[in-house]
Amino acid sequence: MRILKTTQSGFAGFFKDEYTSLPDAYDRVLSTVAYVKWLYIDTAEDYDETWESVKNVTLEVFSGPAETGEFTESVQRTAYKTAEKILKEFPGIHRAEIAMPNVHYFSANLGKIGIENNNEVFAPADDPHGNIRVALRRT
Repeated sequence: MRILKTTQSGFAGFFKDEYTSLPDAYDRVLSTVAYVKWLYIDTAEDYDETWESVKNVTLEVFSGPAETGEFTESVQRTAYKTAEKILKEFPGIHRAEIAMPNVHYFSANLGKIGIENNNEVFAPADDPHGNIRVALRRT
């Protein structure tokens, strides 16, 4: 599921070392292609209902309430919170696994064509790239 968030998202406060290529950001476009899969404890589940509910949980954690939204610290934290909420809300699920690769968007340079871009037009970029994966299971 492709998801895009244009407000209340950042990437800051993370561990930095000599390989860190991104600076802290407190306002950025956040996009991913979420892959969510899970394992059931037993087979008595309503699969269609669970699929729809897990999709809704994923969108809710990613975006927050429709009226106010919710600040997203990072894709990593969002993936973890999503898996955590799936296990909390669905006792019939034993394991939740989430992959949320970063799909970066940067402010497009429109100066070449004489247009000022006040963070209104963004273009996707391949680099830098991160493939975030989280898996949680019940003990």
